[in-house]
Amino acid sequence: MKFVSQLLQPLLTIPKNAKIKNTEITCKSQKLLLECGLIRPTASGLFALLPLALRAVDKLEALVRHRIEEVGGQRLSLPALTAANLWEKTGRMSEELLKVQDRTGRSFVLAPTHEEAIADLLADVGPLSYKQLPLLVYQISDKFRDELRPKHGVLRARSFRMLDAYGAHASHEHAVTTYHRVTDAYQKLFKDLHLKVYRVAAECGDMGGSESHEWQLPAPAGEDRVPTDGGSVSSVEAALETPPRFELRASGRVQLLTWPELMMALAGHDKVNGKWQFTCQHGADECYGNKLQSCILKDRGLLDTDKMELVICLMTQANPDKSLDTRCAGGDQGDTLLASNGDKTDGVQRPLAFVPTVVVNERFDQAIQDEAVTNLKAVICRLAPTKPAVC
Repeated sequence: MKFVSQLLQPLLTIPKNAKIKNTEITCKSQKLLLECGLIRPTASGLFALLPLALRAVDKLEALVRHRIEEVGGQRLSLPALTAANLWEKTGRMSEELLKVQDRTGRSFVLAPTHEEAIADLLADVGPLSYKQLPLLVYQISDKFRDELRPKHGVLRARSFRMLDAYGAHASHEHAVTTYHRVTDAYQKLFKDLHLKVYRVAAECGDMGGSESHEWQLPAPAGEDRVPTDGGSVSSVEAALETPPRFELRASGRVQLLTWPELMMALAGHDKVNGKWQFTCQHGADECYGNKLQSCILKDRGLLDTDKMELVICLMTQANPDKSLDTRCAGGDQGDTLLASNGDKTDGVQRPLAFVPTVVVNERFDQAIQDEAVTNLKAVICRLAPTKPAVC
């Protein structure tokens, strides 16, 4: 090891269910990276790459550069900070973006991607001649996002390293040609790495366009399902972009455990001097939000559909409004409800392995869980004694 690092050596074995700097160990790869002295968390969702890991990353980036430059890619470097007005112009300013202000009050975004920046750059250098096209530029750099619940180590973090490439073309046909050339470059790269990766049709999302694909690598920690039989491969995430609406109250005893009931799997609750004490992954604000959602779910005056709408609304907020429902969430009732939901979670599966978890007739079944993640409607329509109208 002295040839790798004389300062940072592999760590001792990490105990089960341990946390390091409020970072929960949620998958095997994360545990191994920590134990082997490759990474170290600096805060929730942020990691330092130690010398051995950085050597591996450098070698990987060299392979990536070789393949992308083989199809005409030219490397550049764009600033991590981009002007906020560019994001406002394109309508892509959102809560997922990390925003900062300088001392004069000018707003900037720590960019997770650089479409706005590259468009502004190309407009600034002047009109492009057809002789300069097609143009393909790329960079490999650190990106940032305001990840609400970082997990799985470097797989879902607030800071990540990414290749992003951008093209300019004289016609749609030329753009399609470049798209397929870059696809070939990726396929060669994955072959170099001996990875069995699937090319999956995906939604174009905020970036728009007529065609989009993502690359899926099978892994135990994965949260997406990709059907590969029959030669047709499609992303479950794309299929669930507009999920069907239906009333859960018409579904008999099929129960969707919403986040407050699952949160205690990622936190802790104990009674100290007769008072419930909660420890949540993201601090006191998250605990209060969980109590607020628990109170909503307990409210007998609301339809189940209304409860779900309120919970979904709260889940999109970074910090809950503490002026809401202080009578329940801010008092002993909220504490009692949240502790009860934690006990329910422990009764289903301890530690809970996945969110959301679907329980039928108060029993957990992995086969039903796997189906429900991709098609909850089908599970409810098959198992519910009283079928919802959507069935």
